Amino acid sequence: MTFLIRHSLKVSLLMVLLLFLACLHYIFSIDLFTLGGDQMRWVELIERLYRGQFYWSDLWDPHGSHRAPAYKAIFLANAKFFGLNMQLEQVLGAMAWTGAAVVATIGVARHFGRPATMATAFVLISTPFIVMNGQVFQTVLSYSVISLRMLDMMCFFIVFILLSRNLNRKPNYLDSLKLVALMALFSLFIGRGWGQAMLATVFLVVVVYAVLNLHDLTKERIGKTLFPPAAGALLFVCVYRIGIESEVSALSELMDFQSLMTFVLTLMGRTLTFQHISVENGENLLPILVVGGFIAAIYALAICLFFVKRQYRQGWFPFCLMMFSLGAILCVYLGRGVSLGGGWQGALFPRHLPECSVGFAGALVCIACAVKQSRHGVVVAILCVLLVASQSIAVIKTATHSSYRAKYAERRAEAFFGPVSAFSDKAVVKSARCHSEELCVYVRGIVDQYGLMKQGRDKVNQDD
Repeated sequence: MTFLIRHSLKVSLLMVLLLFLACLHYIFSIDLFTLGGDQMRWVELIERLYRGQFYWSDLWDPHGSHRAPAYKAIFLANAKFFGLNMQLEQVLGAMAWTGAAVVATIGVARHFGRPATMATAFVLISTPFIVMNGQVFQTVLSYSVISLRMLDMMCFFIVFILLSRNLNRKPNYLDSLKLVALMALFSLFIGRGWGQAMLATVFLVVVVYAVLNLHDLTKERIGKTLFPPAAGALLFVCVYRIGIESEVSALSELMDFQSLMTFVLTLMGRTLTFQHISVENGENLLPILVVGGFIAAIYALAICLFFVKRQYRQGWFPFCLMMFSLGAILCVYLGRGVSLGGGWQGALFPRHLPECSVGFAGALVCIACAVKQSRHGVVVAILCVLLVASQSIAVIKTATHSSYRAKYAERRAEAFFGPVSAFSDKAVVKSARCHSEELCVYVRGIVDQYGLMKQGRDKVNQDD
């Protein structure tokens, strides 16, 4: 126990390494070399690139409520220099996820400071397991559109660390300009729709800071520390939303309290419950709601302790994590939950869980700081042990399903790289994940014309 407390940061980073190796093992076990549904629509950009008809503005075009310029750039670079090797994108996604865990661990360690206690040590060790959530291993690592999204979180965590540092040090205009520049890059180029939750978090934290320090604010701190990130957050939200239309009235939908709370508790509960548990037609929904209620209570307790104990004097990083996840949950509710009629159904998509789960780490940080050396530290430690155990089981359970996923990937490759005439069969189109016969034929034509995806084609020929 003394060793764990003394070397908790090193142990935490070791856990990150082990999780990264688990990611690589899973990626190379499933051997997924084909395109996913959304990627099929971006193949047109590859054709335009090769024909010299590509414009940089094409990267900015929205896809639903998301803009993905960074991912499209990676996608095109993959096609141009690596022949559209989709496994390479999955590995990059695993590296980004690992980077997010490392940055989060460093942010938590900076907030704790020294000396470590039992509670802080175990929270630090559990942080990688919350960021690299075992419940979504399969979802994140089976589709590079999602795995590369983990780059967003790593960048957002960097913003939160810098914001926390700037708020608790002497006003420095240059530091604020660096922060605003990163906010622009991470929200407009890398962040996709999730960048809106990051920007909202920055704005909220600046406002809360100003309220708490209302009587001590100087013109210098307002002008150099508070105004630049707050104004930048509002500006970048407006820039991002240009040309994106929404049929949802956010205010009216958020007023539907029953639907909102059912959605929030379901989504929160799903972040820590096994994805292999069926919830079809509402089956097994009650245990998930109970877990979601427990997580919501932890959030409420942590936020209260953060302000009552004045932990903001140590830093704002854990509060940023909580506000970011809560913002992400609201974004999912407005973007997915409302379109499916509200309630719990829209909360069951695993692809939404990574951003919505990391706030739990911030909540545990606030509680661990509050209990310090008291006997309640044992309770926090036990909770962290249970958390690490459940997440580890989820990772192992996902690994045991890798053979099934490998067969699924093999069937996808056989359908996509088989005879083009077979796309007239709807079952083949569904297996190839093309959405339609026309899209299947078009994408295969581009892939064949420019000799792309050689690894997938070789895999199918080898199996034959």
